[in-house]
Amino acid sequence: MVQGVRISVTEEEIVQVSGLPAIGTRWFSRKQVILNAQQDFLRPDEPVELKGRGVSLHSLPRPWPAVEKFIKHYLTCEGRYQVVYQHDFVLMNHLRNGRLVNIPYYLLGCIKKMSYYCRRAKFPLLSLTHHRLCQLLIQRGFAQQNPPMNNPLLIP
Repeated sequence: MVQGVRISVTEEEIVQVSGLPAIGTRWFSRKQVILNAQQDFLRPDEPVELKGRGVSLHSLPRPWPAVEKFIKHYLTCEGRYQVVYQHDFVLMNHLRNGRLVNIPYYLLGCIKKMSYYCRRAKFPLLSLTHHRLCQLLIQRGFAQQNPPMNNPLLIP
Protein backbone atom coordinates (compact mmCIF):
# COMPACT_ATOMS: atom_id res chain seq x y z
CA MET A 1 0.00 0.00 0.00
CA VAL A 2 1.31 3.44 -0.93
CA GLN A 3 1.49 5.80 2.01
CA GLY A 4 0.31 9.35 1.33
CA VAL A 5 1.80 12.54 2.64
CA ARG A 6 -0.48 14.93 4.50
CA ILE A 7 0.04 18.59 3.78
CA SER A 8 -2.18 21.09 5.51
CA VAL A 9 -3.69 23.72 3.23
CA THR A 10 -5.46 26.81 4.49
CA GLU A 11 -6.84 29.94 2.90
CA GLU A 12 -3.90 31.88 4.37
CA GLU A 13 -1.38 29.51 2.77
CA ILE A 14 -3.06 29.94 -0.61
CA VAL A 15 -2.83 33.71 -0.13
CA GLN A 16 0.90 33.36 0.61
CA VAL A 17 1.81 31.10 -2.32
CA SER A 18 -0.48 32.77 -4.87
CA GLY A 19 -0.20 36.41 -3.87
CA LEU A 20 -3.99 36.79 -4.23
CA PRO A 21 -5.81 38.94 -1.66
CA ALA A 22 -8.35 37.28 0.63
CA ILE A 23 -11.05 39.90 0.10
CA GLY A 24 -14.65 39.55 -0.98
CA THR A 25 -17.41 37.07 -0.35
CA ARG A 26 -16.28 33.67 0.94
CA TRP A 27 -18.15 31.48 -1.54
CA PHE A 28 -17.53 28.09 -3.06
CA SER A 29 -20.51 25.78 -3.24
CA ARG A 30 -22.84 25.32 -6.18
CA LYS A 31 -25.52 24.68 -3.56
CA GLN A 32 -24.97 28.07 -1.91
CA VAL A 33 -25.92 30.29 -4.84
CA ILE A 34 -25.64 34.02 -4.42
CA LEU A 35 -29.10 35.26 -5.31
CA ASN A 36 -29.69 36.97 -8.64
CA ALA A 37 -26.13 36.37 -9.90
CA GLN A 38 -27.36 35.86 -13.48
CA GLN A 39 -29.67 38.89 -13.40
CA ASP A 40 -26.93 41.04 -11.85
CA PHE A 41 -24.44 39.97 -14.51
CA LEU A 42 -26.60 40.57 -17.60
CA ARG A 43 -27.57 44.04 -18.81
CA PRO A 44 -31.21 44.67 -19.90
CA ASP A 45 -30.16 44.83 -23.57
CA GLU A 46 -28.34 41.45 -23.41
CA PRO A 47 -30.79 38.64 -24.19
CA VAL A 48 -29.49 35.10 -23.70
CA GLU A 49 -30.64 31.66 -24.79
CA LEU A 50 -31.75 29.36 -21.99
CA LYS A 51 -30.37 25.84 -22.12
CA GLY A 52 -31.60 23.35 -19.52
CA ARG A 53 -30.98 24.80 -16.05
CA GLY A 54 -28.58 27.41 -17.39
CA VAL A 55 -27.72 29.70 -20.28
CA SER A 56 -26.11 28.73 -23.57
CA LEU A 57 -22.45 29.77 -23.43
CA HIS A 58 -22.51 31.10 -26.98
CA SER A 59 -25.43 33.43 -26.28
CA LEU A 60 -23.46 35.49 -23.74
CA PRO A 61 -22.39 38.94 -24.95
CA ARG A 62 -18.78 39.22 -26.09
CA PRO A 63 -16.14 38.77 -24.68
CA TRP A 64 -17.87 36.70 -21.97
CA PRO A 65 -18.06 33.31 -23.77
CA ALA A 66 -14.25 33.25 -23.94
CA VAL A 67 -13.92 34.52 -20.35
CA GLU A 68 -16.36 31.88 -19.08
CA LYS A 69 -14.50 29.10 -20.95
CA PHE A 70 -11.30 30.26 -19.26
CA ILE A 71 -13.01 30.30 -15.85
CA LYS A 72 -14.40 26.80 -16.38
CA HIS A 73 -11.09 25.44 -17.63
CA TYR A 74 -8.74 27.02 -15.09
CA LEU A 75 -10.82 27.80 -11.99
CA THR A 76 -13.88 25.58 -11.70
CA CYS A 77 -12.26 22.69 -13.62
CA GLU A 78 -15.68 21.16 -14.16
CA GLY A 79 -15.47 20.69 -17.91
CA ARG A 80 -19.09 21.50 -18.78
CA TYR A 81 -18.32 24.20 -21.32
CA GLN A 82 -21.55 24.68 -23.28
CA VAL A 83 -23.83 25.81 -20.42
CA VAL A 84 -23.35 28.65 -17.94
CA TYR A 85 -25.05 27.86 -14.64
CA GLN A 86 -26.20 30.22 -11.90
CA HIS A 87 -23.08 29.51 -9.82
CA ASP A 88 -20.87 30.39 -12.80
CA PHE A 89 -22.30 33.91 -12.88
CA VAL A 90 -20.93 34.54 -9.38
CA LEU A 91 -17.35 34.46 -10.67
CA MET A 92 -18.26 36.44 -13.78
CA ASN A 93 -19.84 39.13 -11.56
CA HIS A 94 -16.50 39.29 -9.77
CA LEU A 95 -14.90 40.32 -13.05
CA ARG A 96 -17.62 42.42 -14.67
CA ASN A 97 -19.32 44.16 -11.79
CA GLY A 98 -16.68 44.19 -9.06
CA ARG A 99 -18.74 41.94 -6.74
CA LEU A 100 -15.64 40.46 -5.20
CA VAL A 101 -15.35 36.77 -4.47
CA ASN A 102 -12.58 35.65 -2.13
CA ILE A 103 -10.56 33.72 -4.73
CA PRO A 104 -8.15 32.04 -2.26
CA TYR A 105 -11.17 30.69 -0.35
CA TYR A 106 -12.73 29.55 -3.65
CA LEU A 107 -9.50 27.78 -4.65
CA LEU A 108 -9.34 26.11 -1.22
CA GLY A 109 -12.83 24.72 -1.88
CA CYS A 110 -11.66 23.46 -5.30
CA ILE A 111 -8.65 21.73 -3.74
CA LYS A 112 -10.81 20.09 -1.07
CA LYS A 113 -13.19 18.82 -3.74
CA MET A 114 -10.27 17.59 -5.87
CA SER A 115 -8.71 15.82 -2.87
CA TYR A 116 -11.99 14.02 -2.17
CA TYR A 117 -12.29 12.80 -5.77
CA CYS A 118 -8.60 11.86 -6.06
CA ARG A 119 -8.79 9.62 -2.99
CA ARG A 120 -11.76 7.73 -4.44
CA ALA A 121 -10.83 7.70 -8.13
CA LYS A 122 -9.69 4.63 -9.98
CA PHE A 123 -7.23 6.85 -11.88
CA PRO A 124 -6.39 9.66 -9.40
CA LEU A 125 -4.14 11.59 -11.79
CA LEU A 126 -7.16 12.24 -14.01
CA SER A 127 -8.86 14.02 -11.08
CA LEU A 128 -6.03 16.46 -10.41
CA THR A 129 -6.80 20.12 -10.99
CA HIS A 130 -5.02 23.41 -10.24
CA HIS A 131 -1.66 21.80 -10.95
CA ARG A 132 0.59 24.83 -10.38
CA LEU A 133 -1.15 25.90 -7.17
CA CYS A 134 -0.91 22.33 -5.86
CA GLN A 135 2.78 22.24 -6.80
CA LEU A 136 3.43 25.46 -4.87
CA LEU A 137 1.53 24.18 -1.83
CA ILE A 138 3.31 20.80 -1.92
CA GLN A 139 6.71 22.49 -2.16
CA ARG A 140 5.77 24.70 0.78
CA GLY A 141 4.55 21.69 2.79
CA PHE A 142 7.66 19.64 2.10
CA ALA A 143 9.90 22.59 2.92
CA GLN A 144 8.20 22.88 6.32
CA GLN A 145 8.65 19.14 6.97
CA ASN A 146 12.39 19.07 6.04
CA PRO A 147 12.11 16.39 3.32
CA PRO A 148 15.03 14.25 2.23
CA MET A 149 17.07 15.75 -0.61
CA ASN A 150 16.25 12.92 -3.04
CA ASN A 151 12.48 13.47 -2.88
CA PRO A 152 11.24 13.13 -6.49
CA LEU A 153 8.13 15.25 -5.77
CA LEU A 154 10.16 18.37 -5.16
CA ILE A 155 10.54 20.31 -8.37
CA PRO A 156 13.21 23.03 -8.29
